[in-house]
Amino acid sequence: MSVNCPTCGKLYKSKHFVNHMKDKHGWTRAEAEIYYVAPLPENIPDVEMDLMQCPFCGVEIPSNLIVCWGCGECVDSHIRELAEMYRRG
Repeated sequence: MSVNCPTCGKLYKSKHFVNHMKDKHGWTRAEAEIYYVAPLPENIPDVEMDLMQCPFCGVEIPSNLIVCWGCGECVDSHIRELAEMYRRG
């Protein structure tokens, strides 16, 4: 899978994209990896997909997303439950 750099528009594979964003644009590794895994809507090709509204911010997102790209909240109920159990210990 490849992704376009949001700053300069060049196309990169995952490892090269992360390094490019760190070296050329000052992003952290985590920021680049999150962008690569969950790109912004304008970087997703036009394909038909099931949509849902984020229960936290109301942005329309693909139903298979784990983290809303509008507000950054986890929208997957199973993962939210696991995270809550982990926090409680």
